[in-house]
Amino acid sequence: MAATAFSEQELLQICRRYEIPCPVCGTANTHYRLKPDIVRPTKTEGDGHPLGYRWGKPGFDTVDPKWFFWGICSKCRFAGELDDADFRQAAKLGDEYAKEFRPDGLRLLIDGGESGKGLAQSLGKRLRDEQPLLAAVARFHLGIFCQTLRLRVVPGNLARFYLRIAWLYRDQPVIYPEETIAGVAEDLEPLAKRWERDLPEHPDYPVKPILALDEVTALRLSRACFERNYEVLREARPEDELRLRQLLAEIGYRIYELTSQEDDYRKASSFYSGIMQQCLSIISDKSIVGGVVNRAREMLEPIGDRARELRELHKARGGSDQVEAEPAAATAKAKKTAPAKGGSNGSPEAAPKAAPAAPPAPAAGTVDQRELDQARRQTAVMQEELEALRTRVKELEEDSKKWRQ
Repeated sequence: MAATAFSEQELLQICRRYEIPCPVCGTANTHYRLKPDIVRPTKTEGDGHPLGYRWGKPGFDTVDPKWFFWGICSKCRFAGELDDADFRQAAKLGDEYAKEFRPDGLRLLIDGGESGKGLAQSLGKRLRDEQPLLAAVARFHLGIFCQTLRLRVVPGNLARFYLRIAWLYRDQPVIYPEETIAGVAEDLEPLAKRWERDLPEHPDYPVKPILALDEVTALRLSRACFERNYEVLREARPEDELRLRQLLAEIGYRIYELTSQEDDYRKASSFYSGIMQQCLSIISDKSIVGGVVNRAREMLEPIGDRARELRELHKARGGSDQVEAEPAAATAKAKKTAPAKGGSNGSPEAAPKAAPAAPPAPAAGTVDQRELDQARRQTAVMQEELEALRTRVKELEEDSKKWRQ
């Protein structure tokens, strides 16, 4: 369900309201950012994909939190992460924020906002309430496009965005049952040539960003960007390296589940093998002490189980047990693993423990559940209004007593 489908009173139950002038064209925009800890995943898959959510307020069970990821300008369609403090405070930073972007890229957005034409404007036309899956996928592609306009493109950010596009497609049967992935692809595919034309060349791309019209494409792009992120990690803690390698392995597992291609199996299997080797190396190295050793011990068994599950799946599909060496870049990086001082630089979100890869089947009565959620939200709003009225009545009664005395 799109965030714009809610009343402001409903949104303020779970969000904070921000008035943020667009850092590109100056248009005043109102954005709603989720409150801290208002929603948590109840269970996640290996690549972090939530299988369900627990909300701190009633009536939001059918809402996708990914809808509150971006703040998008209503005019030029610039997209910024709402969790990015620099984006939220861009007005205070002034030219400092704009200096992070290519002047020709910002001009592209401004011209598009004035003329109503351009890639960002075309994606913006897909932000329709009646097609929330298409709108959500378009929002993330707007975010990716705006990232490519930066002077320095961070592969880890592109990886996170493409991973969430993959999650959106995976969520379709449960959260967006009224739409189809094929329908989303059909709507976005005509923009492929314009995307190719408007996307700037950049040396920071691990692979050139494209429109991801299905889950496999989005996962492959995410993995390629995370691999580049892995290669350029500097002074990262071993725990961060382990988590990133685990995430790469889990993304590979999911890709193989969807494709059954031998190359995909080999790549995923090699990452699992590399993680186990690194864990054993950390555990046996007496010069390494502290939490990383415990972390390596904790990871070793579930990673081994996950690797065996992958091999069993491969054998069930007629494959062999042969495992090739881990990709050269990752192997070389692993050999350099050593205790590092300070925090990580560019490390991704931690990859949660593995869970079944397939999403649950759509529950019967999805429409009824949404109607129930709407009733719960409206009840909560009315309760707040009733409490406010009670407070006002009490204040008036107190004033009346003063006048009678």
